[in-house]
Amino acid sequence: MVIIDDSICPKTKPSSQALEPTEGASYPFDHKQEKPIYAHQWVTTMIGARGSFLPFAMTPYVKEDYSKLDMARDHMDQIPDGTRDIYVLTDSWYAATFLIDYIQERGWHFIGGLKSNRVLLNDRVSQPVREWAQQKEDQTSCIVTVGDASYYVHRYDGALKGGLQGTVLACRPTNTAPSESSVRYFFSTDSSLTAQKILLFYAERWNIETFFQETKDKLYMGDYRLRSLFAIKRYMLVLQLAYTFIAQHYQQEFSTGYWRADKERRRSLLLYVYQKAQKGVSLQSLEKELMIA
Repeated sequence: MVIIDDSICPKTKPSSQALEPTEGASYPFDHKQEKPIYAHQWVTTMIGARGSFLPFAMTPYVKEDYSKLDMARDHMDQIPDGTRDIYVLTDSWYAATFLIDYIQERGWHFIGGLKSNRVLLNDRVSQPVREWAQQKEDQTSCIVTVGDASYYVHRYDGALKGGLQGTVLACRPTNTAPSESSVRYFFSTDSSLTAQKILLFYAERWNIETFFQETKDKLYMGDYRLRSLFAIKRYMLVLQLAYTFIAQHYQQEFSTGYWRADKERRRSLLLYVYQKAQKGVSLQSLEKELMIA
């Protein structure tokens, strides 16, 4: 599976008199604050299998260079085809026709979110997916369980405006009342999958959200104070290497591996201080050696 998404790292807005403002920063929209903020935006691709994903590429989005969709395609250009089926997972923002066409040209499959204004095409009617879902609401739907949640699901197999062919799912949690805001839409180019399989595969996209959260909390993804874009890229490369090393070395979820690595580091430092004390090394010498004087 290949997961593509982006995340922002807020930075301090430079003074108008700043001689060396931070390179590559712009004003992307922050969904948490619901407004544009001054930040770096990192288009990120992860690869792996269900339950185990590692960062493959992280590129800063510079609006003047090329679009985030172009960056996503550039990341995928670097991934070999392999011998097994490959599924690309994204949210609705990356579900652009030209990007999905590229994925299919590679012989891969796409599963992603779908915006409610995308248009379905069939022999009888052309309509936005939200209107189709509203018409289906009073009809019988199947119930699909994914993890601990259950959903009412309506399925459409056919064409989208723009030439795409595949499966569209309209999903509403069984514990919510019918409303336009409670329905989410998904699209898969692999129509051989059941609705449950499509949703199970899409749920793996959450791994990249976890990656962003853990690298910001534990590896200080957004806390760099560098100004050169070249230096910032090197910093992010080291971050990816650290994440990969911890995940692979401990063969556990990153958060568990990080906790073990930190525990080993503190135990090693404690043992070093203890051994020095046993040899009669003074506290002042230790403070100087450990640069905490």
